[in-house]
Amino acid sequence: MRLHATTPGKHITSYTKREWKMAIMRLSATCCRHFAAPVQLWASRPSSSPLVAFCSMDPIVLLSWNVCGLNTRARRDVVRVLLQDTRASVVCLQETKLSLVDVDVISCMCDSQFKDFAYLPASDMRGGTLVACHQDVASFSDVSVRCFSITVKISPCSGEPSWWLTTVYGPQEDNDKVLFLEELEAIRAACAGP
Repeated sequence: MRLHATTPGKHITSYTKREWKMAIMRLSATCCRHFAAPVQLWASRPSSSPLVAFCSMDPIVLLSWNVCGLNTRARRDVVRVLLQDTRASVVCLQETKLSLVDVDVISCMCDSQFKDFAYLPASDMRGGTLVACHQDVASFSDVSVRCFSITVKISPCSGEPSWWLTTVYGPQEDNDKVLFLEELEAIRAACAGP
């Protein structure tokens, strides 16, 4: 499989599997320098949808992934392996297609150390969002689950300042897109600080 990476304003570059690891490290470093600079990674597959966004903010490693469903044990195992490989301490998963996420699902998919988690259930096997963090690195507070998003305040165990994280699963219907944007405005207004 050939993997492709791009950053805003740059062309798509093709990587072999070995080059991919180096590309992730370079993209991660770029993301860290610009703190939350958009980084999109693609896999060569028919949909060409974003695969993984990876950012490291020492000591927190953030992994965001549109998983396209976690209905089977095999798909959950892939998440677990990726978390182990990247050593991610905060994970945001979109399009889980799960109507219920409990401690057993988190322990199986992530690790028993991912104690704090919040989820937005899927609706009719569409959507679904999950955010979780490793208890040795950070904790969540002020969790807010809305129609299209989950917002949490992340407090690093290292004593670094707390910051807000919002993960979304945007609507497909045009009339819902206005509601989605209004929701994002309300979240920003309610969340003081970074």
